[in-house]
Amino acid sequence: MTTPRTDRPTPPTGGLFSALDHLMPLSPEARVFCVLGPDDIDVDAIDIINKRFAGRGKDAIWLPMRVAAETFDAVVKTLDLVQNIAGMAIHDPYQAAILPHLDHLSPLAQLAGAADVVRRTADGQWEGDIALFDAFRRTLRAEGVDAKGARVWLVGARGMLGTEVEASLRSQGIESFSTDLELDITDIDTILDFANHRE
Repeated sequence: MTTPRTDRPTPPTGGLFSALDHLMPLSPEARVFCVLGPDDIDVDAIDIINKRFAGRGKDAIWLPMRVAAETFDAVVKTLDLVQNIAGMAIHDPYQAAILPHLDHLSPLAQLAGAADVVRRTADGQWEGDIALFDAFRRTLRAEGVDAKGARVWLVGARGMLGTEVEASLRSQGIESFSTDLELDITDIDTILDFANHRE
């Protein structure tokens, strides 16, 4: 007779795992979405999405995957082989590195030269887009900001985030765009002084 083991670690609770409790059981055909990034993946956001999936009876789950830069390509190629991987969210700094793995890009992703969301199409191909565009555009509209014809000065947004914000604004018809990456974005007085001199 086999004796049950008593030295197994206690299963983790809370956070993402509380959402997993609500999702179980998933079927073998469950749609799996992956969040690929380095060390700063927002697990709380994934928890919220998974709870919404569960509340709506979706046979689907989002999973965080910490990926090192030197293994990123191999990870993506491996995920491509998994038939029920339905999509991926791509964190900076991998939003440009994902492009060689994609079959199609939305016009906005082409404009940005990057993709932060990827979905598998019905014929098994991968399509990339920029989710930040719509979110940023909706935020501007909610605040009553019409970017068309505006002159934009972007302070402090480095890397792919700055590129995506610029592409989003250009798609909305701004007149001009410039950046200053060296200013401290918390130094409001300096920023206002610079802005006044740029009029």
